[in-house]
Amino acid sequence: MTIDNIRIPQIPIAPAQCSLLEELRKHNEGMFKHSQRVAALMYWYADTNGLPSETYYKVGLLHDVGKVCVPNTILDKPGKLTEEEREIINTHSECGYIMLKSLDPICAEAARHHHDNIETLANSNPLIYTLQLIDIFDALCSERPYRGPVPVHDTVTFLERKLDDAHVSNPRPDILHVLGGVSY
Repeated sequence: MTIDNIRIPQIPIAPAQCSLLEELRKHNEGMFKHSQRVAALMYWYADTNGLPSETYYKVGLLHDVGKVCVPNTILDKPGKLTEEEREIINTHSECGYIMLKSLDPICAEAARHHHDNIETLANSNPLIYTLQLIDIFDALCSERPYRGPVPVHDTVTFLERKLDDAHVSNPRPDILHVLGGVSY
């Protein structure tokens, strides 16, 4: 299955959420496309496993709207980020939460916590844990200003190792199995 072949039915998105997505698209097309791919993978995973696919889709679509608070000079930097730049990019989670909290509490919490400790998420919030894995998966498999795409097999191996190193007691291999079947 290629990421472009994932078919998503018409899912209603509130006008205010559409405005945030349009703001992200205007700010950084690459981050907008990343959000679209994450949303497609979230939908596919949820639909495949009998989970609320609309919710998973919306969470994937809106998880990075806070990146509008990060300058493009940092988002598109071709080299390694400085400590100060990393601190700035890390503000996107809280910024997204603030933007979404009055619109959609579930998406707001996902935006706020999708970079939290992976072990904590694995054991406490399956939705955000799935988002975190899919977010990392797409970030690695996609071309970035500072590197080319990582092959899917290598990305899945990296995630398996990351979960093992974090001593995640319930690593949810089903997520990685589904992602291993995707091609970019």
